[in-house]
Amino acid sequence: MRKGNNIVIIDNNDIDLFVYSYFIENELKNYKVFIAFSGAEGVRLLLHTDFHLCIMNVNLPFNDGLFVYEIIKVIRPLLRVCFLSARNSESDKQRAMDLGAVDYLIKCDPESIALRVRNILGLKNDQ
Repeated sequence: MRKGNNIVIIDNNDIDLFVYSYFIENELKNYKVFIAFSGAEGVRLLLHTDFHLCIMNVNLPFNDGLFVYEIIKVIRPLLRVCFLSARNSESDKQRAMDLGAVDYLIKCDPESIALRVRNILGLKNDQ
């Protein structure tokens, strides 16, 4: 299993994946960001790599992110998961938090998301 300071972003929107991964890697120099274009691809990555955080879109094709999170909890019960979505649905937020998500972020400015990720990981500005 690959170890290190790793974050995985699971999202079917390739532009969002690349933009958010760029800003997060830029903000967190000691972290490597992996990307997955589907829930299945994300689960495969989680089987072979140790991650500190998973950032996942709620609105994934085939199986939504909340369903994928239930699978992730079985294979990586201690992994912190943060949802990132364009949907501002109270029922999605509540379900995510009930499942144990550390946060539910609405897609917005990538720099703001990178700063929130820093806070979730409990990092200081020099890390």
